[in-house]
Parts: sequence; structure tokens; C-alpha cells
Amino acid sequence: MCQESASASSLLDLPNELLLAIAGRLDDDSLLHLAASCKRMNLLLIPGIFARCDYKLPHAFFGALPAQHFNGESLVVLPAIGIASFIHSIDEIDCAFFAYNRYVLPKEIFGAATALNTLAIRLKHLGHLKFNPYVAGYSTHELFGWSNAVAAFLNSAAERGDCAITVYSGFRDDYVADPRPFSHVFRAQGSVARSQSRVTIGQRLKRALASLLRFSRRNNDGRRSSQGADAPVFISTPGIESTERPSGVKIPFVGKSGLTTLSIESSFLFHANFYRWTLHTINTSPLTSLTLSNIDLSHYDWTLTLPALTIPALTHLTIGPGQCAITVPDLDAFLARHPTIWALDLSFHPAIGALTPPTTVQMLPRLASLFATPDYLLYFLSGEEAGAWYPALRAVGVTSNDESVYQVAQFARVVDVVGARNVVPCVSVSGRLANHCEVPAHLSFSVWISQGSA
Repeated sequence: MCQESASASSLLDLPNELLLAIAGRLDDDSLLHLAASCKRMNLLLIPGIFARCDYKLPHAFFGALPAQHFNGESLVVLPAIGIASFIHSIDEIDCAFFAYNRYVLPKEIFGAATALNTLAIRLKHLGHLKFNPYVAGYSTHELFGWSNAVAAFLNSAAERGDCAITVYSGFRDDYVADPRPFSHVFRAQGSVARSQSRVTIGQRLKRALASLLRFSRRNNDGRRSSQGADAPVFISTPGIESTERPSGVKIPFVGKSGLTTLSIESSFLFHANFYRWTLHTINTSPLTSLTLSNIDLSHYDWTLTLPALTIPALTHLTIGPGQCAITVPDLDAFLARHPTIWALDLSFHPAIGALTPPTTVQMLPRLASLFATPDYLLYFLSGEEAGAWYPALRAVGVTSNDESVYQVAQFARVVDVVGARNVVPCVSVSGRLANHCEVPAHLSFSVWISQGSA
């Protein structure tokens, strides 16, 4: 009888004191697995894991965490947070994965990525997921595995519908295993004719076969659906040929995305591995807010990328100043296809291309807020019939760090143009230009607020 009772006993029959004593002798991985085995173990052991990681819950904790920031050594606590059943809500998670010190190993990085995926799936509320995805110093194989790990928790977060996503970068970020999405071949037109006489028959035959093959591939791609995940893009312009680079790894697409707010503040999601995933996610999500900033692509890349983006519900568009080489014609074409935008933020974004005021009624009939450099503002707001454009415009922000006399004069022109509108919006000025310019009292934001409140 005693033998039968002994054989039927289990670890859970032990008192909490003995369970804690046993857990104290386990390594971190074993302790995590034991804590994930059942609810009792979870509630009993997770506080000890937090103590090992020097992580403290806030006072008056009732299951909801405020903004949490993890980087470097603190990444090790994420797996414990991921399985902690008593945590059901997190306002914001900010996780920097960069590994430039000897304390963070690849195991901890991948464990943190898995924990983010778990949190994105099980939390009742996750308000904002911010992360720096750059991991340096590892082999190409590990980077490919890292791309899939990032895609896993991104897909889970996008499917929630209540979670904003921000991808940003640091000062030393590098991702050499994943190049830019397009390769550009520049052909010198003048030198081609001069060098024809020196080209051998074999070289001419080789070029002819290559051209024939390229033509055949272009025709075959035209018969396939333009939405195919592997369909290469061919652009033929005088002296320039652009082809999409093949992806080094297959990234799984998001199922049914509910993502409404996406901020891309690094080049990571536009590298070759993620390029098709990014296009698919943007085009299939009910996005209302999109931010593009600090993306190190050439204007040739943007010329190929922007026409591939269609966001029917977009209301907020922000294009930041950091290495975002979008030309004026490309931006115009994008805005013309998105008349739903009512907040356009081009703060400190330099204009690339000619800024000739348009001669027809401008796009964006719902535009209510416009922030840009003086040159861009004059482009949007000046013209013979500009006073009737943007009837809903209520706020204009002048943003510039250029303190030159020219920019001061441009600011004065902006003030005149805004003051001549049928419906006069409020005006603000920010950046170093504000040291030399002052908004007239009748256009100031405070006056507009008082009038609105009255």
C-alpha cells in the first residue's frame, strides 16, 4: 500500500517551500521550462526568475504593465515575462536587439524574439511594439534565422489589430547579409557608341544572347500576376537598368492583418529579405497611419517602391528627414492615389526635384494638417487658385533648421500665402528657423485655439 502511494505521488504534491528549494538549484533554462509547466508553478516560480534577472514589477501591480524597455543584458527577462500568466496587458514594449557586448549571446536574442511572439499572441492588450532589429557579428545562416524570428512576432503583432508597430535603428547598425532591394546598372550612353568598334564578335554575340534572355524573362513576368511574391521587377530607362535582388530567405506573410499604425524608421524592412513581406503587409493591412524615416534607399529605389504601395484607408502620412530620398514627382504620384490623407507631415524633409507650383486643383481634399519646409509649403499652397484648395486645412507647420536669409524670406512668403486663404489656418514654426522668424499674432496657434473654444 505504501509502495502504491509512493508511485502515485508527483512533484506537485510537495509543499511550496520544497519546490522553491528545488527550483533554486536549477539553471535558467530548466527553471523557465518548469515555470511553464502549470499555473501553480508559474505563479510560484516567475517571481524568483524576475529576481535572478534583477527585474522588479511596479508597485500596485494588477496585471497591467506600463511601457517596458529592454536592451543588452535585460533581454534575458523577456522569456519569463512571455510566460508569466499574471501579466495580461502591456502598454508598450521597446526592445533593442543589438548585440555589441559580450553579455548578450545569440541564445538570449532568439529567446527574446520568441517571447515577443508569445506576448503578441496571448496578451489581452499590447498597445505598441517598438524594436531595433539589428543584430551584428553573426554568420549569414544565423541572420537568415533571425529574419524568420522577426517575421514571426511581427506577423503575430500585425494580426492583433490593437498594436502599433515601430521599427527603428541605432548609430552602429549593420545588416550586411541583406542588401538593398534593387540593383541598378548604369550604362554610359556616349561611351557605348565609341567602344562598339573595339568589341569582338564573341562579345557582341554574348551581349545579344543576354539581351534576348532579358527580353524573354520580361515577357514571362508580364504573363504572371504582378502580386507574385517572387516576381522580379524590371525597369528600363535610358542608361539605367534596375532589377530586384533575389531574397536570401523565404519570409512567411502575415495572415489577416489588423495593423493600423506602422512606423518604419530604419532600412531593415526594405532590405531584400523583407522587401516583399513589407509590400504585402502594407497593402493588405487597414493602415491609417504610416511613417517612413531614416530609410537609406536611393531615389531610384523609391521610384520602384512607392507605385507598389496602395493604402485605401490612409489618413496620416509622415515622411521624416533621415535619409529618405523621395523625389517630388514620386511623392506627388503617391499623394494623388491617396485622397483620404488629412494629416501630412514632411517636417524637415528636403525636397528633391523641381518645386514648380501645380496649375490644376491640388489633391488631398481632406487635408487638415500640413507640416513641411518653407519650400514644400509654398509648393502646396501657392498658385492662382490655391486659396480654394484644401478647404479643410486648419494647421500649417513651418519646419526648418536652415537659418539663411533665403529661408527667412521663404517663411515670410508662407505667411502671406496662408493669410490670403479663404479659410485661414493657424501657423507654427519649429527648428532653428524659429530663432529668426515669428508667427504673426493673428495666425498663432494660441489665437486659433481660443477662437475654436469660443
